[in-house]
Amino acid sequence: MNSLENIFLDFGLSWTIAKSLPYILSLLIGILLTILLFRKKNKRLKLLFGLPVSLFFFTAYFIFHPIYEGDFSNRSYKPKSSNLAELKNDGFVVIAIPGCMYCLESIEKLNKLKERTPDLKIRFLVLTSADKDLKYYRKIAVPSISVEKAKDTKHLLEISNGGFPTFLSVREGKIMKAWSNDSFGVLAMDEIEN
Repeated sequence: MNSLENIFLDFGLSWTIAKSLPYILSLLIGILLTILLFRKKNKRLKLLFGLPVSLFFFTAYFIFHPIYEGDFSNRSYKPKSSNLAELKNDGFVVIAIPGCMYCLESIEKLNKLKERTPDLKIRFLVLTSADKDLKYYRKIAVPSISVEKAKDTKHLLEISNGGFPTFLSVREGKIMKAWSNDSFGVLAMDEIEN
């Protein structure tokens, strides 16, 4: 998530629109600039120089903020064991492991999700037995996100299919949907938020 996307999220736009809009705007800026710069030139000159100018801003934005395969995805799965005592509360649960770069990056999204939907219960369960492994996650997460040691690591590891972080939508103690890190894009964020 970059600062431009954050600005659009702060305006109340959906996660999908906030992710898409910078790409669209960069393309429109390039086209508008091309029209202004080359409006009095002949057609060949417009085509020869106008097309690269039109695509320059989009390409530059794309280089610094590429679109990855999972950015717009929402491919959830239903885990085999979907009823755990540890997941008794409704809400959103993230299964993580210590020292996981992707788990750490997910906290930025979780913080924004909590800011936008304060009533959503978010739990960050770390598969560890050491309290020191929670410190770094707690330092970055907003205080209203519960960062805890997982109790039933065997079943949570099975639910995650060994991929971290794993995101879970929980209702009445049952996992309704689960997402791997690669399948939890902005479409999934919109689903959780709504």
